[in-house]
Amino acid sequence: FDDATGELREGVHDNHVCVYTQDAMQVLADRVMGAENARVTSVECKRTTRHPPSPLITSTLQQECGNRLGMGAGKTMSVAQQLYETGMITYMRTDNPVLSEEAVTICRDTIEREFGADVLWDGEGALIGNKKPKAAQAAHEAIRPSGTRLAHPDELVTLSTEERNVYAIIYRRALA
Repeated sequence: FDDATGELREGVHDNHVCVYTQDAMQVLADRVMGAENARVTSVECKRTTRHPPSPLITSTLQQECGNRLGMGAGKTMSVAQQLYETGMITYMRTDNPVLSEEAVTICRDTIEREFGADVLWDGEGALIGNKKPKAAQAAHEAIRPSGTRLAHPDELVTLSTEERNVYAIIYRRALA
């Protein structure tokens, strides 16, 4: 693409790139959808493994709030500071993605209370992703809701919308 105009650069058509108008694409889509001889030739079922994302650290909190809430890093940290000062979350300037054993127990209790015991990890197989990076300082654990009973974001009616949204991101990631 041309940086100034956004149009395709000259010579691109020579490299097997087809440019269609919206009308031409609609005709093509209609032909494919109406084809009587179109058929699925094979279906493959594959086993996949997914691991939950690591608990939040400062940079991932900023990324999540930017992606999900459209907040800049400064605004995210300002809201997180307010949550920290009111005792809603642990310290938010950390590069350690590890939760303490106490925090893991609290999160497991919350998951069991909200979703049932059948969704808890049973300890079978490897749990990957909670290893501290070599350069991480061990002074603080990962960012998580504070306290011995985690409040669901919907319970926090005294918080502003921004605070509740940031807390919800922290809450969900801690439970993951």
